[in-house]
Amino acid sequence: MDTPNPQPFDSPSHARTPQSRYPSSELKLEIELAAPILADCLRKLGLDVSERVGGYGVVGTLKKGRSEKAISLRTSMQGPSGSDDTEVLLRAATSLCQDVPFEGTVHFVFQTDQHTGGGAERMMKEGFFDRFRTDAIFSLKSWPALSAGTFGVRAGALMASSSVFNVAIHGENACHDVGHLNCDPVMAAVQLAQAFQTAIPRNFVPDNSALISLTKMHTGAAYNVIPQAASLSGVVYTFDDDTLDCIEAQMSATAKHMAAAFGAEATFHFERLLPALVNHEQETLSAMRAMRNVVGSKSLHRYVDRVAASDDFSLFLMRRPGCFAFVGSGEASAQDATDLLTSPRFKPPPSAAHEVIGLGVAYWVELVKQIL
Repeated sequence: MDTPNPQPFDSPSHARTPQSRYPSSELKLEIELAAPILADCLRKLGLDVSERVGGYGVVGTLKKGRSEKAISLRTSMQGPSGSDDTEVLLRAATSLCQDVPFEGTVHFVFQTDQHTGGGAERMMKEGFFDRFRTDAIFSLKSWPALSAGTFGVRAGALMASSSVFNVAIHGENACHDVGHLNCDPVMAAVQLAQAFQTAIPRNFVPDNSALISLTKMHTGAAYNVIPQAASLSGVVYTFDDDTLDCIEAQMSATAKHMAAAFGAEATFHFERLLPALVNHEQETLSAMRAMRNVVGSKSLHRYVDRVAASDDFSLFLMRRPGCFAFVGSGEASAQDATDLLTSPRFKPPPSAAHEVIGLGVAYWVELVKQIL
């Protein structure tokens, strides 16, 4: 049985995400076409532009005055049919190039592959913070679970870590009518799936939220033959390392003992992909002040719900202080929120897009004025 020891998120190698999570070939082509256009727009603003940063990422740098302070503003770049987040940051760059007073350096970071291909990981390997000196880094994402005209943020863990697991249960192949003479891996897999969803969550401290989702189960092909093996796979989302360590250890032990109860053997593999996205206290307070100046206190969700999904901005936050926040993109249905988590192409409803862009730009400008 393979039970790897829990490993901390101390290397960009943990940033790998399943390449099959989203269809990516068409999206990659769109980004390849969009990146040079975006870079040209930034150059026309007078920015110092770096292309192919972490893949097809683009960074534009604006410096005013003599101050050595420097911050990075990051967004995801998802091609012409992607979200409005790219347009928000581009328009903010346009505003900041004009008459907005500040002293220091702003790096406008347009990152690719925040879900599908490890864009932040590649940036780290290329020495992002050595190339673009940064005191603090911020990111803003349109979010359909919040009403248009609002912002959402919280200090501490905001988005979850992501991990995947695979269990292979090895029994004995047999005809169905003599199944009682052999180990049945299918029944072991069924019981194990139930244990992962019920018994293990009962051991969590109630405040330590976690999500275990079984997403794949595979076994034999014949109607009348008990297969030799069965496998099950899924994802785990948690908000702190202690809970994750506990889940990995319990899943490993449960797989071993459940298989043994049926006379079978289990091979368990657990891989940590992205760490939890944890906002820093002071940078979150700076973000909140900027948001209040834009929409007022009543439209600011200071303790927005944590999200059981991942974003590789968490890797930036492990190396520099910063804050990831949401701008509401409308009165969303449950399906809208699901679409945002599962599709890199999600866009806010047309009725909300204009407000999302306006508030997003105002937030970025106000944040720069406050910090620099």
